[in-house]
Amino acid sequence: MPERFRRPSIGRRIERAIERKETREEEAKRLKELLEKIVATLTDQGIPVDQNCRIDMNAFMDIEGYGQEKIKMDVELVREVRSSVEENLLSDGERLEALKTIVFHKFLHKRFVIVRASFYDDVENYVDNLIVEKETGNIVCAFDEVSVISGRAFAEKQERVLRNNKNGAKLKYGILLTKDGLKKGRIKNIPIFYLALPPDNINEGIRNLTSLEEISDYEKKLWIYFMTTLQSQIARLRLEKLNETVESRLLEFEEIIEELKLNENELF
Repeated sequence: MPERFRRPSIGRRIERAIERKETREEEAKRLKELLEKIVATLTDQGIPVDQNCRIDMNAFMDIEGYGQEKIKMDVELVREVRSSVEENLLSDGERLEALKTIVFHKFLHKRFVIVRASFYDDVENYVDNLIVEKETGNIVCAFDEVSVISGRAFAEKQERVLRNNKNGAKLKYGILLTKDGLKKGRIKNIPIFYLALPPDNINEGIRNLTSLEEISDYEKKLWIYFMTTLQSQIARLRLEKLNETVESRLLEFEEIIEELKLNENELF
């Protein structure tokens, strides 16, 4: 049998599996290092995030309607999911969520706060990221990730996001920046968008991550792809009858994207 048609031996397949695992572990370490640097920046700004750049549920202890017992119940509610996927940054979904947090922070941190949603809101409300404008304190949008770009899972994600945007996404553990400082509490009517990226592109994106102060050519490509994807979804949503607040925020976000695209040279 020609060499190219032969299956690798069991030993070689095991070696490749070990190599892939080691590579993923190194990439997870890299993601974690960059997220921790973002966390330090956000913490200095008074934004309550945990070590993984998620909104810290424990920071809501002193907010009316929350309290230790209710927060504990929310933690228990998502504990099973959390223990299976979070913190190791090895699953495609977690890797994409971390990757886009880092990329959006690099491009937007001067004007916006980019955080990961609390794990409760990730699991219960399908929100991965939240973007808040620093100057106005306004909620800009929320993101949901998907690591496939076709097939049933992708179609279901598209349908769910469209359905959710009738009244917008909601957060139990949300933040707003006001003239009186940080405000913590429930938020609703947030435009939400999905950002899809297949595993091979996630892997390449992580391999091409540079420091927070530098932007690689591949990161520029990711940024342009994300912006184009968001513009396409906005155009689709404008054909729908949306909640008044959702529509207002959607139009504001559209203006922000247009402005960002006009000033891409400054970003790059």
